[in-house]
Amino acid sequence: MKFLRLHARTRITLGLICLLMSAISTAMLLGIVPERLSAVREGRAKLCENLAWVSSEYMSRNEIRRLDAMLESVVNRNDQLLSAGVRRSSGTLMSEFGKHTENWPVAESSRSTDTHIQVPIRRGKEKWGTVELCFEPIVDNSWLGTIMDPWMQLTAFVSVACFVMFQLYLKKMLSHLDPSKTVPRRVRNALDSLAEGLLVLDRQGRVVLANQSFSDWLERPSEQLLGQNADELGWNLSKVETTPWMKAVNEEALVAGSMIELNLPDRPARVLIANASPVLGQEGKCRGVLVSFDDVTQLEETKRDLSIAKREADDANQAKSEFLARMSHEIRTPMNAILGYTDVLRRGFDTSKGDRQEYLDTIHGSGEHLLALINDILDLSKVESGQMELESGPCSPLKIIKDVVNLLKSKADEKNIELRFSGEGKLPKEIQGDSVRLRQAIMNLAGNAIKFTDEGSVSVVARAVPSEVPGGRWSLAIDVTDTGIGISEEAQAKVFEPFQQADTSITRRFGGTGLGLAISKQLAEAMGGHITLTSELGKGTTFTIEFPIGKEDDFQWIDPAVEIGKLTSGAAVQQDVQQLPPCNILVADDGSPNRKLLQLVLGKAGANVIAVENGQLAVDEATDRIFDVILMDMQMPVMDGYTATRTLRDSGYTAPIYALTANAMQGDQEKCFAAGCSGFLSKPIKIDLLLATIAEELSKRDPAMIAAAFEPIGQPTTDVSEHASEPIQERSTSPPAGETIHYGMNDTVSADGGAENGGYDFTDQSPIVCGYPLDDPEFLEIAQDFIGVLQQRLPRLRELFVAGDWPTLAREAHWLKGVGGSAGFDQFTQPSCDLQHAAEAARESECDGLIRQLYHLASRIDLVGSIVLVPPLDVSNEPLQESSDGQMHLPDQEPVLSTLLAIDEDFRDIVIEFVDHLEAKLDEMEAALIVGDWTQLGRLAHWLRGTGGNTGFKEFVQPTHALELKAAAQDRVACQAIIADIRSVANRIAIPVR
Repeated sequence: MKFLRLHARTRITLGLICLLMSAISTAMLLGIVPERLSAVREGRAKLCENLAWVSSEYMSRNEIRRLDAMLESVVNRNDQLLSAGVRRSSGTLMSEFGKHTENWPVAESSRSTDTHIQVPIRRGKEKWGTVELCFEPIVDNSWLGTIMDPWMQLTAFVSVACFVMFQLYLKKMLSHLDPSKTVPRRVRNALDSLAEGLLVLDRQGRVVLANQSFSDWLERPSEQLLGQNADELGWNLSKVETTPWMKAVNEEALVAGSMIELNLPDRPARVLIANASPVLGQEGKCRGVLVSFDDVTQLEETKRDLSIAKREADDANQAKSEFLARMSHEIRTPMNAILGYTDVLRRGFDTSKGDRQEYLDTIHGSGEHLLALINDILDLSKVESGQMELESGPCSPLKIIKDVVNLLKSKADEKNIELRFSGEGKLPKEIQGDSVRLRQAIMNLAGNAIKFTDEGSVSVVARAVPSEVPGGRWSLAIDVTDTGIGISEEAQAKVFEPFQQADTSITRRFGGTGLGLAISKQLAEAMGGHITLTSELGKGTTFTIEFPIGKEDDFQWIDPAVEIGKLTSGAAVQQDVQQLPPCNILVADDGSPNRKLLQLVLGKAGANVIAVENGQLAVDEATDRIFDVILMDMQMPVMDGYTATRTLRDSGYTAPIYALTANAMQGDQEKCFAAGCSGFLSKPIKIDLLLATIAEELSKRDPAMIAAAFEPIGQPTTDVSEHASEPIQERSTSPPAGETIHYGMNDTVSADGGAENGGYDFTDQSPIVCGYPLDDPEFLEIAQDFIGVLQQRLPRLRELFVAGDWPTLAREAHWLKGVGGSAGFDQFTQPSCDLQHAAEAARESECDGLIRQLYHLASRIDLVGSIVLVPPLDVSNEPLQESSDGQMHLPDQEPVLSTLLAIDEDFRDIVIEFVDHLEAKLDEMEAALIVGDWTQLGRLAHWLRGTGGNTGFKEFVQPTHALELKAAAQDRVACQAIIADIRSVANRIAIPVR
């Protein structure tokens, strides 16, 4: 009701006025207050009495004229008397004064009223007649009469006067009674400055006081909240049985930490924590309650977001675990074949050349499988991050599909299932698209079909889909149908998700990572198309990839049956070894093994090869001689490949220049093309791809100019680099049993124990052999050259690490990444790649561990039965030094001295006190390690790092920092090794005698 929304002062004023008017009315009823109507009637009655007496007296004397004169005088002098008349008892009107005939009703009864009064006239004892008097009405019933009524005027006056006076009075009085006004201003200002909301309620839950924060939440002045029921302020009470404040009143006890939600119209919900404390009176009874509110909306939203993020992280972690388990199986299967057959060959168990070739083919196939697996993961990452760029060029869909069928036919034959390829209707001879990605998508679909089919057949059908609109774009659809296990309706929704398969049992039975369909779907969408599937569990599945190709008039249409026959007959004519036409090729690579490998391969293919070791020499050679193709490494000393390529292009050089680099990411390719390269070949070098690429490039030459342009350069393979091959040395000794080598914050290695370095086992002493057939003298020379250069480069890595020269260290690691794989030692590729990235990010501890890993790998190289000698591993952070006999060795361990003593001898007492306490602190460290008190261990490490540095022993700073991190990670093995290193430093402390 609107009345209830009035201010309390106004409501009290209206109540007082009603009480006053009731009192006045009662007084009037009791006659205490004179009443106007009664007074008027009484006056008229007295007038009539006088007229009756005088009229009867005049009639008794028969003085009618005097009676008329008196009546006329009374009418004229009395404003309320309208008229008068004298009427005989017979009804005859004897005389009239005023318009009596009009005013006096004809049918008037003998009974008098307020307006018509009959006064009897007697002559003696007989009634002679009557005097008729007509008065104005006592009460005017018109609206003006009502307003002018004295009672109404009195009421209005009293009401207005009382309202004004009561307002002023109550304003003064209520200011003393308002609890909010009784609070001192400084206290009220303090309450209003609180960020928490504050309410003071009475026993009935009505608001007595509200501070500024609470009123701001409701966007209402605090004065408007006074007297309102706190339960009606907009709370969401569906989740609580009793409000905290009423619970505090009922129980007369503190209620803390109650969560309550404030929901206001058109405003976001606010989550509050309410704390209600009862306010006790003098007699100990609860008189009200003090309620404070803490706004925890942001905290609750954060908790909710964290909960969602945790759930998503758990899901991602579960998916990651399943993926890693699946990947472990996928990787271990080919790795088992690679390591197994490699060990067979290493031990000489092959009995014939045919066996050896079979083992090598198996190793090569397993390696290709591993590479395909890595490419799948990289492709998925590129597609999902939007970095996959499709090329557009002419390609034959029939040839692509036929190539896929030929590649997969052996797998189908192994499972004794039929693999068919056919076309429906007419098909375009060539389309514009990315042949590599189209082949990849079809390969994934067909490979899946063969994998999940145990009997029956797999068919690949190509068909052209006409446009629904005349003159519109046609589409190419490729159906891959199998008679395999099928896919349930529930599983069909997730088969295109990465790392997902229809059932986990599928993974155990058939293997696979669950990436193929996800990649195919992404590739189809990138080509503007889509993939659909229809399947029936237990009967088979059909996957259809469809994408737009263009308008009908844009293509040359062919009969697929005829074209497939041509492809089949042509495919049978292949050469065992690809030969190149006469050509001159320039190879620029700072890795001697890479140069020798390319000279060997290209020379046997019929090319004349010039090899140089940096970009400047490549520019000089290309300026002086004519080359058909240049193979350019991108990272070389003196002048890198990017600069050399730009220099040649700026000078007008137009021959093809192909980039050779171990960086195989999309950004690196774009950088090479921007420099002016014609193509891109990644390391390790694939011989077949290399020869095919060069042959394709040479086929673009004008045949009429080949003979004129070709002039033999002398020897078919010439290396004009400055470095010569190094002799092979004998194997170095491994670290003594029990010696512990500390690798900083990440890695700890014991010569007779395990290792912790990203899964690398430093205890593995199995020989590492070259991947090339070393019975070929030329391949043996490549391996020997790599080992000779490696012996020179490894100490350089350590020196650069100690000096903190991260850019140069990254370049050296990049060199080793490319040259190691190209020389047949793939074991160096990944550690070198990791070292390059770690050096680029200046991750000191990671670089330290990776350099040691490379040292260990080098010590295991077995070249034709002879283990190669490598420089000894540097276990300190000092650079390796070369003795007079040419052998590499570690510097002698010098005493540890305090730098404070070199500044001032007065610091001697401080240093001695530190040394006296050091042994006890080390004992406490070991005790904390034994009981697993990682917090105490971290504190002790922090103490030693600060105190040791302050007392001039900088040797403690790095190991104690590493100990802090490992203690936080609760890595017991690493902490034990670091404490041993710290004790070693402590044992070397020396305090010079004065």
